[in-house]
Amino acid sequence: MPYNLLDEGWIPCVQLDGSTTYVGLLDTLYRAHELRGIQGEAPVVTAALYRLLLAFAHRALGGPRHTREWGELWTSPTLAEKWIDKRIQQYRADFDSRFLLDGQQHPFLQSPGLAYREFGSAAKLVFHRATGNNVTLFDHLTAADEFHLHPATAARWLVTTHAFDAGGLKSPDVNGAKSSVRGLCNYFGTAVVIGKNLKETLLLNLPVYAPDQGLPLGTREQDRPAWEADTAPEPRADQEGRPPLGWTDLLTWPSRRVLLQHAHPDGAPAVTGAVITPGTRPRGRSSGHEGTSVQEDLHHVEMMAAFRAPVRSASGRSASKSTGARRLLPVQLERVRGIWRHAHEFLLPVGEPVGQPRLRPRTIDHVAQMIDQKELSSSHRFTLRVYGQQLDDQGGAVEAWHEEALPMPVALLRTTGSDWPLETLLGLAVGLADDVGEELANLERSYRRVQKGDLSEEAARMQRWYWPVLDRPFQRVLGELGDLVAQGEPEQTTTRRALRRHFKGWGCTVQASARQAVDIWQWKHPRTTSRQLLALADLGNVFGARLQELGTAYSVRVKQICW
Repeated sequence: MPYNLLDEGWIPCVQLDGSTTYVGLLDTLYRAHELRGIQGEAPVVTAALYRLLLAFAHRALGGPRHTREWGELWTSPTLAEKWIDKRIQQYRADFDSRFLLDGQQHPFLQSPGLAYREFGSAAKLVFHRATGNNVTLFDHLTAADEFHLHPATAARWLVTTHAFDAGGLKSPDVNGAKSSVRGLCNYFGTAVVIGKNLKETLLLNLPVYAPDQGLPLGTREQDRPAWEADTAPEPRADQEGRPPLGWTDLLTWPSRRVLLQHAHPDGAPAVTGAVITPGTRPRGRSSGHEGTSVQEDLHHVEMMAAFRAPVRSASGRSASKSTGARRLLPVQLERVRGIWRHAHEFLLPVGEPVGQPRLRPRTIDHVAQMIDQKELSSSHRFTLRVYGQQLDDQGGAVEAWHEEALPMPVALLRTTGSDWPLETLLGLAVGLADDVGEELANLERSYRRVQKGDLSEEAARMQRWYWPVLDRPFQRVLGELGDLVAQGEPEQTTTRRALRRHFKGWGCTVQASARQAVDIWQWKHPRTTSRQLLALADLGNVFGARLQELGTAYSVRVKQICW
């Protein structure tokens, strides 16, 4: 029997009772109110499946085409009301064969023209598996070993490969092209607004979708997800690239040409091999010339990422290569520093004048708009989850996966700089943490210089003892700010005092966390010679004085703002 992803259980979901179940694409809509959310075997799988499901929901639901229709979906007990069910069934009738994982003419997200190539191991699909010279720490699979994937697992990693595959050399296409750019989602942290169940989560991330009206921004009438293309992708890479047709085209971007090999080795269906070659390069409408990074054009079309202006060098010049208008680069997750450092970029609206050096995910703008138009209650509480993948400097190997969460107080989504000084205060709070973190790095570097590099232990250990400790306290600050904004008036004396109290408390937390990191670092260092003892003591005193200086300056500035 053909493996149809509309019906087969392949998407891992957590149910309301906490157990795990596997559902097909149709059931993610029909049972969305019974499911808590998607939970893949890795953060990149979860993010890729959410993006795929959003594209499917937009097309199968036929919208939502306007705010009123979105509100009707939100208040409906399920997404399977009769007027919606008719659209879903019609969509199935139109595109049922496009969701066959083992289809012949147009297999799901694959290029059947690659059948001329010899299939490699199915482990090529799974990022943490070793294949060829792609050595991993814990997996010792060799080319001689047989490796089979269940079709459900293969389908999940097929979707993930298009979104997150690392760049570098792939199997050559029909023209011999091997070079590929990294998958689109490697350039940013994928932000998903999480509700109390999958139905809410889908709708919170589904903006008004009307391609014939150019909605959402950057979407053209020709927009369609990859499986709706008239023909399956040719077995050759599109090295010149093209701009996305719109939102669902971007969500299902064909960054690779893939073909899976199917067999029944033990009487059960399995994916026994795969071919992966370079696919279509994404290109912005305003650029595409050599030397322009795809990152610099994403803010025109990508809705699930936050953006900020490039960091300026000491000379005052932007780090961006562009010489025209200021570019915005996507915010990425870092290995040690938490996503909370970018809370104001992810949560706060862009105030006046428009054109500030940041841009929050437009899906969050969509949530704020639904609140403003009374389709969504301001009393709701949501969570923002951000998923990401970190590659090495060459972009060809995976170093880390990330999944982080931020509380998302609805009140903060609608504040403006003219009412509340949150932009400045949050910037100060993150700035203090960054400055203290840099002083910790300076302390370690100074000690290594004193010891003339005669140290065998790993550098930058204090960063791992300092940054993770700050995540939960900052989340508490965000929650307290949300309550304060929802209940108070910005000009009231009591409100100002509360703001000052919250941010001064944060300053104390940063200083205490830094002192603790230094104490651990000093205790773990060898203290066998007088030079080591004196160096640790002297440098610790210098750091303490600098920490006090930074804390005092921060407190004075907070008091000035909240006076």
